[in-house]
Amino acid sequence: MSFGISQSYISRLEKKIINKMKKEIRNDIERILITFGGTDPYGHTYTVLDYIRKFFTQKRVDVVIGGGFEDFERIKNMTDGYDNINVFRNITFMYDLIYSADLVFCAGGNTLHECACIGSPALIMPSALHEVRNAKEFERRGFGYYIKNDSDIEYSLGRIRPVDVRLKMSQCGKNINDGNGYKRIVQNVIELI
Repeated sequence: MSFGISQSYISRLEKKIINKMKKEIRNDIERILITFGGTDPYGHTYTVLDYIRKFFTQKRVDVVIGGGFEDFERIKNMTDGYDNINVFRNITFMYDLIYSADLVFCAGGNTLHECACIGSPALIMPSALHEVRNAKEFERRGFGYYIKNDSDIEYSLGRIRPVDVRLKMSQCGKNINDGNGYKRIVQNVIELI
């Protein structure tokens, strides 16, 4: 187990560039990213990490904890003795982790949009009402699976595991989020002026 601490996120320029990069979709899920925003109010990190520790002992797992996460010690205790699990807090290399992941567990906010832009398949466990709407819409459009409750984790992993499913999901994500949204917003504001 390793720990890293730092800050920042994906810039607009990086989003435009990463959407154009080819995302490798491996035959098997080898690397998993778990990230539920700044605070993770429902404790999804604990739930997913507990599941992953039992069933993915040979896979690399990266866990990103936000600055408002209250029980960092619990995560450290849960990952103690697991050499395949890395825990980070407030990082500057989120893009690298999302890009490298074969599967991302996330809420339905900014990270979901970034996963789509990069093309990294996601299992979505919302933490707020707007994130539920996002999760349902992304799933409807072919990117990600919305996990309604903890008991759906195993079923959703079974659905997302086949490489052809993840390949299609990756392409759908890149079609949903091309990384140019900020340009369209600026253009709309200019047109209003």
